Amino acid sequence: PGTVPRGVSGATVALYSRAEQVRAATELARTHAQIFSEMVPFLRAYAGYCKTYAEAIALVKQLTEGRNATSKFAKFLQRAQSVPQCRGLDLASFLIKPPQRLCKYPLFFNDLLKNMGDSRADAESAALISTTLKAVQDVATTVNKTMASAGSQAKVFEIFKDHFDAHDSVADLVSPTRRFLVEGDVDFASHEKAPKRHHFYLFNDLLLFATPKRALVSGAEISNKYKVKHRFALVDISVLDAPASISLNANDHLFLVRFEDTQQSAGGAPRQANLSNSVHWADGARPQRADFLIWADQAAECETLRNSLQQACYDIKILHQGLESRRRASVNVTAAAGDAPTKTAAAAAKGAAPSA
Repeated sequence: PGTVPRGVSGATVALYSRAEQVRAATELARTHAQIFSEMVPFLRAYAGYCKTYAEAIALVKQLTEGRNATSKFAKFLQRAQSVPQCRGLDLASFLIKPPQRLCKYPLFFNDLLKNMGDSRADAESAALISTTLKAVQDVATTVNKTMASAGSQAKVFEIFKDHFDAHDSVADLVSPTRRFLVEGDVDFASHEKAPKRHHFYLFNDLLLFATPKRALVSGAEISNKYKVKHRFALVDISVLDAPASISLNANDHLFLVRFEDTQQSAGGAPRQANLSNSVHWADGARPQRADFLIWADQAAECETLRNSLQQACYDIKILHQGLESRRRASVNVTAAAGDAPTKTAAAAAKGAAPSA
């Protein structure tokens, strides 16, 4: 390979040269795939970087804009940007490179796969490239989910700090497992109260309804500040169609949320923390069951909230069922282990002959 025999035509030489190029390209593609397949476990390090990327960008802006525009750090970055090796790019342009690169890896191997030939060598290389492509795609998907989860967790803290002023009434809002899903404005009503405008926050395990906070003296609404009026653990609620008698016309975009007190055991004692509460319940006395109506301004808004709420309720209930099953299995194993010595001693005593 690599040497053209004597006495062949120019066309044959060109064809031979092209075959050598294809063979070299195939080997190069295989080499890339092999190297990346070995490096895939290390690519997961991107998750940690991408998870804090937004915070890093925000910190850079904070340290270089406004009153910090003339700080030593800002001036250093300006000087660094003028260095030829930086090609006029600022720090933010470099910080975005790792997330961008991770997105380009699947595209790269997908293009390689599309341009493989039909030879046996190409087929073998294509198989390795396909395996590498899937592995790289899995890493990219995992990193994207990590970034999304980190963003939704950061949103929980933002709501706690900025919308509720870290008030004691929502002191338990920030949790390592709680994620933000969606928010919006709806009308909320019960048998006791007429419809009233509320701002809702839907998390993966909790639903909050809040009303605008008002200034003490003027009574005017304070922008983006709220007081929680109703909070429901998603394990306690289900989403149902509103009764036909309530929907007066086609422009009523509403559904029913049913609360059922699943946190009470057969004896009436709470099994877990009291997450669900409502200002409609006098003196904090929770009923065994209560229905609430939710109105949205637009059909699309109603559908989005309803679908998101249904899915979140389903997910959290499945999770709780799994945890409860494992808890019961653990209790049974512990009980069985505790009974074993007793049964062994009884069997030994039964088998022992009485002494004369």
